[in-house]
Amino acid sequence: MPQTKYLSTGEFAKIMNTTKETLFHYEEMGIFYPDHVGKNGYRYYSIHQTDSLDMIMMLRDFGVPLKEIKKSMEHADTAHLLDLYQNEIQSMEQKIQLWKSKLYWLHCQKEQLEFLTQVPEDTVITNEQKQRYYFMEHSVSGSDKDIETKYSILFEKYNDLQTPFGYIMAFRHPSLDILQDQLKPPHDILLFLNKKPAKRIGLHILPAGTYLSVYFCGDNGHSQKVGRLLKDYANKHQLKLASYFYEFYYANKISITSDLDYYTELTVQILS
Repeated sequence: MPQTKYLSTGEFAKIMNTTKETLFHYEEMGIFYPDHVGKNGYRYYSIHQTDSLDMIMMLRDFGVPLKEIKKSMEHADTAHLLDLYQNEIQSMEQKIQLWKSKLYWLHCQKEQLEFLTQVPEDTVITNEQKQRYYFMEHSVSGSDKDIETKYSILFEKYNDLQTPFGYIMAFRHPSLDILQDQLKPPHDILLFLNKKPAKRIGLHILPAGTYLSVYFCGDNGHSQKVGRLLKDYANKHQLKLASYFYEFYYANKISITSDLDYYTELTVQILS
């Protein structure tokens, strides 16, 4: 056979965008061999081998173990290859959905943080909010320990959804407590979802509508003062408010060490 029909290991590796070491490794694994080995031990490859190597490298990039690829090659029939393709299609579709969920989470986090850094603190604003979904647990004592226990339950429910769109921790307070300047430890522990899930069993709904909101950094009892701002605004404008205020917490840092690492939102729906 004329030498011009073959490519050296380096030449073949270059056109396949891989390395000589990879070709040697595949040969040792028994999944890809040179087309021809010269008497001097040099390995040569031919152009018609590109499809085979391309398929191997693509499956490897998809996460298929080399041992599984070798097994498929040993059962070199069309049906087995079709099964392998179908399994990888399903696996990749699941990964795509997962990455779409993560991308949605990133967009939500970015939009929330941009809004929170621009909205004036300790100022009552009205805003339109879309319908939102949340899980809720009730804490009898309202103690930190009990709240942590309830949040553990809420996170289990969130994880069961298997849709990592993200969440927001929140509390719910009776409006009467706020309006009478008697803000008490929270007893309704909430976990809001960034997106409506396919499964909505056990979820509560916060209706869409116009809301009164105040945003501030940290807490340390500041919610009591903010509650008065909302009460005074509602009285001044003769607004009828819903039965509950919602207290949301948004992290503004990756490392949370104090209340100042949170933005807090206190909000209530305007009924009329």
